[in-house]
Amino acid sequence: NHHELNGRNWFSDFDVPGRGEVKSIIDRDLDALRAFGIQASVTDAMPEIILSPAEKREAAQSFSDAAVGTGPRIFLGIGGSRSTKRWPATYFAELAKKLIHESNAHIVLATIDIDRPFLNELLPLLNAEKENIFHVHGKTLRETAKVISQCQVYVGNDSGLKHLAVALGLKTYTFFGPEAPLEWHPYALDRHPYAFSENLLCRTESGKHWCSISECQAHLHKCMRDLSVESALPVIKRLLVDVS
Repeated sequence: NHHELNGRNWFSDFDVPGRGEVKSIIDRDLDALRAFGIQASVTDAMPEIILSPAEKREAAQSFSDAAVGTGPRIFLGIGGSRSTKRWPATYFAELAKKLIHESNAHIVLATIDIDRPFLNELLPLLNAEKENIFHVHGKTLRETAKVISQCQVYVGNDSGLKHLAVALGLKTYTFFGPEAPLEWHPYALDRHPYAFSENLLCRTESGKHWCSISECQAHLHKCMRDLSVESALPVIKRLLVDVS
């Protein structure tokens, strides 16, 4: 709770630099090292995951067996720790259709059981494009990393799989709603742009700098619904131009 000006420090009597400022989660974690006199910067602590050549071959073969085409592969990150962190299913469907038809893209999904209600809403909207969708379900985190490694760009919610995509070297485009990007997105914006509506009063009405509710009735999920497909599409297309 470094961003809290007052309150008990439960773990240390170390005077945390910048206490009361909102920092990225990585920067807050690094304060633990700094307490021991270790100099550490956020740029030196970016996540990285290395897959073995055998794992990469296995993942490539799974796409080959499924006859996935040669167009760009976009991992669609529909997951979220709560519903308010998910971009609407109708928006995801519209975006996926445009990317399929305008950029010859293939959409890749990796889901778990908690995603089932959202999938039940999303997949019927993409029935006509099902030949361009590669979907795996119930995989382990390592198996999911193999699938993501075969994609060029992550497009989706602020979630654990977004960070997994970054660690695997993908470019990303992230939809932020109830939580501000500063804490959860310490990445270079040329490769990792995001969509976010600034200065929504509903985020701070509970006295915090972010919104923690799991369902948004009062404001009709404005933080996510205001992030349009039309504004996201050109940015994602630019990411696809150079995926090196």
